Amino acid sequence: MAPGGRAVLTFPGSYTDEGGELALALGALHRLPSRKRLAVRDIDGVAAAQSPLRERFTAAGFSLDYDALAPAGWGAT
Repeated sequence: MAPGGRAVLTFPGSYTDEGGELALALGALHRLPSRKRLAVRDIDGVAAAQSPLRERFTAAGFSLDYDALAPAGWGAT
């Protein structure tokens, strides 16, 4: 996660094709407490909406919000 929470670098060679490691990391990222809204706009230098990892983010609880992936239900009471 880059400073400001707008970009994620995944180091593709560091997780398996099954993506279990990535799913765990994304799940933890989704649950991080924050006073600031998390909105990932770039994943590995690619716009989040066009990233090949977009489906893995949505499976971990993120949803597309305009031009970024944000935790689904963020701000819900």
